[in-house]
Amino acid sequence: MQSKTFFSLAAVLLVSTFAVHEAQAQAAPAKEPRLVNRDELRACMNTEAGFAPTRSKLDAQRTANSAEVAAIRAESAELAKEAETANEGDDRKQRAFKRKVEAHNARVQASNAALQATRTELEAFAKTATAYNEQCAGITFRTEDKEAILKERAAAPK
Repeated sequence: MQSKTFFSLAAVLLVSTFAVHEAQAQAAPAKEPRLVNRDELRACMNTEAGFAPTRSKLDAQRTANSAEVAAIRAESAELAKEAETANEGDDRKQRAFKRKVEAHNARVQASNAALQATRTELEAFAKTATAYNEQCAGITFRTEDKEAILKERAAAPK
């Protein structure tokens, strides 16, 4: 019975830590569009270009975390079934089961650490996106400035 309580507690802990919120930049209040120079436009475009790799990385981490949570849940279910037979008095079975539970607990801790790291990165990304929106939302620019920046990027070595 104690192992069922442990698994229930571990599952609740894991699910509660997995509640990773999507980074959604807050909409800036409507303000007058301001005309930016080429350097300000370049800074905004560079920041925006940096978002795609970060989003991809966070999506990959979220997918990996979800897969790990699903695997841990499946393993928890198997261990719960095995707990019923491990308590039948065979010391060798009990020791083997205890080792499995310890390995499972270590896996849960590693998963929680990975989830926390992803959450920290997601919060940093949200702050960056908010700063970008405050700086670059509602700007106007000259078309020739944007075309010049795009030509610079195309000519730059990769």
